[in-house]
Amino acid sequence: MPCAAATECTGLTEPLQSRKRIVIVAPAIGGGASVAGIALRHAHLLSSQFQVHVVTQSVPHDLPAHIGRTIVRPVRWDWLRRFCHVPNELSFAWAARQAIIELQAQGPVDAIWCHGHTIAALVAGPLRSRLGAAVIITVHGNIFERPPGTYTWDLTALYRWATRRTHVVADAIHAISPAIAEAAIEHGAPPAHVHLIAHGIEPETIGLRETHPRIPGEFLVNDTLQLLYVGGLLPIKGLDGLLKAAASHTSHRIELVLAGDGPERSHLEMLARSLGVNAKFLGAVPRQELGARYRRADIVCLPSLSEALPLVILEAMVCGTPVVASNIGGIPSMVADGQNGHLATPGDAVALEQALSRAAASREHLALLGATGWARARKDFSWPAIGKQLEALALTAIDNAPRRRGRG
Repeated sequence: MPCAAATECTGLTEPLQSRKRIVIVAPAIGGGASVAGIALRHAHLLSSQFQVHVVTQSVPHDLPAHIGRTIVRPVRWDWLRRFCHVPNELSFAWAARQAIIELQAQGPVDAIWCHGHTIAALVAGPLRSRLGAAVIITVHGNIFERPPGTYTWDLTALYRWATRRTHVVADAIHAISPAIAEAAIEHGAPPAHVHLIAHGIEPETIGLRETHPRIPGEFLVNDTLQLLYVGGLLPIKGLDGLLKAAASHTSHRIELVLAGDGPERSHLEMLARSLGVNAKFLGAVPRQELGARYRRADIVCLPSLSEALPLVILEAMVCGTPVVASNIGGIPSMVADGQNGHLATPGDAVALEQALSRAAASREHLALLGATGWARARKDFSWPAIGKQLEALALTAIDNAPRRRGRG
């Protein structure tokens, strides 16, 4: 697709020639718990051992100077409204591809690390043989798991093609959960190319300096069950079911707090009123304030119909708060039913209410669930340990790439 792109390059003026060079490509870099936030975290972690350069449409103002950056400005097709997504994806891919070609002229690109299947299929794949660079992708979700109607038909078709194409061209596939790893292999990825590495959590990003397990007396204060949902108010989050489950719960008074915004807000507010649920809609909440809200909640709820490895759950765990969530995607790899939370069938309000009742059986049980999650978050989901795994993945992919030159 024809596309005009302006680039703005800054970064290392004297690259460390002894280090391999990784280009991270994502539509945006930075921003909370989103894909853009994970891409930023990867850039920070990998920059300790590699030259890192990001190709993106936006970066945070405080991106460290030692991380190079190219800001691309592709043509936007927003005037097409609901049909803008495919041309916007293609336009960004074209601009990113041209930017990487220009970077190669300045020095070798050893790996292209993609945050998105379309980027891997349309940017890194075609450049794989030309540059001799390894292709790495972090897979944040499974298109084949999404309910029908999640995307427009044309965007669904693009994602399905790009996902299959990525499995062919990628030298390494970073799956963030066992479910995503299994889906990648099921859809054609060589098992040896799939690397299971979870995301991490840093308490400071949600306003916590130190955390410790919560005691039973902190739960069910005044015999009130305080439920917290954090995230977008979107159909795929299953929030209708959460409101219905809250309405049918009779063991305690319910206070439901929803921290987030989205197109479903008006519908959910009306549904809460019609069901008689005591629900408070906060809108978007600054990340630095989330830690205190997690610590005040008795249970963090995530009734999603599709999820990969939701950071909301990690944030709840590091705060010592139990989780009740859908038994789907990467969630079971984080929440062990009956140990640090309880799981429910996705889209089943009755099952969700039963899971809430099991979790809230007593203050002692809630405290035990929270303490188990707190300990696991510290042990299994620390960013420094995950950074070492990402470095090893990159080195393996780069070392193997030269043998494939001319065959991508």
